[in-house]
Amino acid sequence: MPKIFSKNFILWMLIILGISLILSLLDPREEAISGFLAYLIISGSCGILFWFAWRSIGKQEPPKWVFWAAVVALGIRLAIGVGLFLALPEYGYPDSIPHQAGYIFQDAHSRDTDAWNLARSDEPLTSAWKDTELSDQYGGMLFMSATIYRGLSPEVRRPMLVLLLSATVGSLAVFFTWTFTHQRLGITAAVFATWLVALYPEAILLGASQMREPFLITALALTLTGHVQYRAKNQKSGIYFALAGIVIALLISPPYMVILLAVLFGAGMWEGRGEGERKVLIISVIVVLAMLALLLTLRAWSRIEGRPDGNAIELVLWWLTSGAEYQLRVLQGESGWVAKIFGKVPEWSQMPLATFYGLLQPFLPAALMDSTSAPLIRAIVSFRGLGWFFLLPFLICAPFIAIRRSGWRSLPTYLAVLVWLTAILVSYRDAGRLWDNPRWRTIFLCAQAALAGWTWITFRRMQNRWLLRVGVVVGFATVAFIFWEAGRYYYIPRLNLWETIGLIAGFTALYFGFSFLRDRRKAKFHST
Repeated sequence: MPKIFSKNFILWMLIILGISLILSLLDPREEAISGFLAYLIISGSCGILFWFAWRSIGKQEPPKWVFWAAVVALGIRLAIGVGLFLALPEYGYPDSIPHQAGYIFQDAHSRDTDAWNLARSDEPLTSAWKDTELSDQYGGMLFMSATIYRGLSPEVRRPMLVLLLSATVGSLAVFFTWTFTHQRLGITAAVFATWLVALYPEAILLGASQMREPFLITALALTLTGHVQYRAKNQKSGIYFALAGIVIALLISPPYMVILLAVLFGAGMWEGRGEGERKVLIISVIVVLAMLALLLTLRAWSRIEGRPDGNAIELVLWWLTSGAEYQLRVLQGESGWVAKIFGKVPEWSQMPLATFYGLLQPFLPAALMDSTSAPLIRAIVSFRGLGWFFLLPFLICAPFIAIRRSGWRSLPTYLAVLVWLTAILVSYRDAGRLWDNPRWRTIFLCAQAALAGWTWITFRRMQNRWLLRVGVVVGFATVAFIFWEAGRYYYIPRLNLWETIGLIAGFTALYFGFSFLRDRRKAKFHST
């Protein structure tokens, strides 16, 4: 029997047929037969993409569990996406237009609606890059969605077609996170990082929506894989991986392409690799691509009303500062306790405090205790907050252990700088946005997961307990704020805000101080 008709191929075809049939039956639209054909084409295309991505890392000899981790990631994203699409009209907010249409994100609803309208119009699909009134200022995601609708479902709007593609591309980050982490940071760190990317709540929710972020998460994973492949003297495959990530970013979000190029360039310079003519050539290519992406970004941003007439640097600074000042006003207006804090501190400290507040979003204690939200939305926000609060101790400890263990000019230190720099900038720009701030931060999930995996295994090998201790402090602070938030929503006796902060600070000082003295005592005992 030819290889193409092997058991694995037949099984894969049955899975594709099964997914297509299930989606067509679950889709509340009419014309199930034409829907099945549309879902079959998209499922088949996604299956080919999934298979190609798996084969592309074949030279690294990945274990079979990596494949199944990606399958689990895809299954969870698709199941939650379909589940939310069906459940939100009933269990979301009745006055929310996106929820009633089956979308958890406002951006996904707006962009998908514009894509459907463009697909049904007589306008060429390239209008996605020209029409200033459309929701996607960069055009790539809008063009792709409109192409799917016009080509496969011109009569009936089926958002789960785009959802299937988003879930598939988002799950591919599992493959490239494993390759990047395994090749540079070790197999144990790669196991941690791979499963974290597969199961991280924010990434699951984004992959379960018609959003840009799943594509960008995978783009970063591809780019970092290209970097480590090139460093390992696999220049050709390294260039291919990096270019694949850069092209995805260019099509979906030119500003993120600029960031990817900066990440790629920074990684090479940070570790001091590359010399001679090849280094000059690579830098030249990066500069040219960055200029192209910057031009596309400025063209998209030229649609923004109220922007200054200046150079690119002035426009970027304006975008950062104007957004940060607006979010500061939003925070003061929407959150009573934040406004109370701002009223008691100097004005110069308000922006740093708002940025710190943004770093804690989604704030798990508030999500768990919020009695004003619909139960489904409360569960979703709590799910997102649980993932971020789980990751925080690893990221807090990472810079210290990276510098101590690997030195400044190492990949772990570079990842720590990248992760915290991007998280702080995002929180500075959008501290008050519960939904936007975390999803922009999650674009860098591959770097966060790899760094967290390396941090975990490094502390274990060193038999160092400080990672556990930081986790204890984060857990104590979470519990303390849960009681404080419970008092806000359920009017039970509680400490006030300043007393709660004082309790956390006191516990942290005592616990860390006792731990430090205990470690010194043990070290002194073993040295005698």
